Amino acid sequence: MPGQSSTSSDLKQRIHKGEVILGVSAPITATKDRLKAILEKDRYDFVSVDSQHTAFNEERLVAFCAAANELGVPVQFRIKHTRHAYLIGNILDLGPSGVEVPEVMTEATVDEALAAFYYPPKGRRSWGGAARVGIDQRSDRLEYARWWNDYGVLWLQVESIEAITNARQLAKPGVDCLSFGPPDLRSTAVPPALFSADLWWKITGFIFHRQTWSSGQGVPKDHLQWPFP
Repeated sequence: MPGQSSTSSDLKQRIHKGEVILGVSAPITATKDRLKAILEKDRYDFVSVDSQHTAFNEERLVAFCAAANELGVPVQFRIKHTRHAYLIGNILDLGPSGVEVPEVMTEATVDEALAAFYYPPKGRRSWGGAARVGIDQRSDRLEYARWWNDYGVLWLQVESIEAITNARQLAKPGVDCLSFGPPDLRSTAVPPALFSADLWWKITGFIFHRQTWSSGQGVPKDHLQWPFP
């Protein structure tokens, strides 16, 4: 199938193994044919859709996820705002295989995201939603809950020096991946005029180091080339 990774259903496990994962972004307005054309450019492991800086509606997200699932690629959806972490369960009911929470800075946000992302006993996500990924193959409530808790990808963005230095506390069990937002990080680290390439690589290297060291995810350790503090 075009664009389908041979191990797309194991994305969460591959992340935990430290494998290099390749994703591609696509507009939520993409038709199935346009999405297929995007995916045919490489063997992508997931497709990313953004709502933080882009308009979206729930019906369009359902349609996009349905098309992506037919093409065999998981959808990773970035929610609108950090404070919307409590809505993660509602978003997942629309079809994504995972969510990304932007600008995470506190453990309270992580705890809220974990509770909304996972079904009991791991979390407090409510049961329901006909558009959920995989529900057509697992109608039993407990079976689906177990499957989802081993399948869904919870992704947090660290976009400030404070968040980076607290990465060990943010990378709690159940968090599958930490990522960073270069534009926001660039503006919060130091004044742009003083932002050297040397400092940039130190900061991004430190993120990778924290990510791999604290939770076992992220880029393989042989990608780490900076002498971390």
